[in-house]
Amino acid sequence: MLTAVAIVATDLLEGVLIGLVAALVKLAWQVSRLRVEVDRTPAGTLVRLHGGATFLGIPKLRTALDALPPGDVRLDLSALTHLDRTSRGAVEEWARQRREEGANASVDPPPGAAESFADTGAR
Repeated sequence: MLTAVAIVATDLLEGVLIGLVAALVKLAWQVSRLRVEVDRTPAGTLVRLHGGATFLGIPKLRTALDALPPGDVRLDLSALTHLDRTSRGAVEEWARQRREEGANASVDPPPGAAESFADTGAR
């Protein structure tokens, strides 16, 4: 719709470029949105990540993970639409540190990534 209006208001080339820029901005917004849900239970803490875990969301992810109480934690990544290498590294590092502190930290990887997480012992 925006592209059609831009083409009518300007010319074909400028309208298409405006449409492409708008599409890229929308895509970046959708991919970079990360939502963190924390459920505390007697058995431990369950953390669910929703949306896209990209390098843009690393501060939010680290803040949420660092704020978790001591004890066992299960990190559920199954609802992620995207997990980039930087975010994956942050999750693996957090789980490793948590295990070094003596807590049980398990990571449920996103669909299709179970094999790559199995190599690191994060699952």
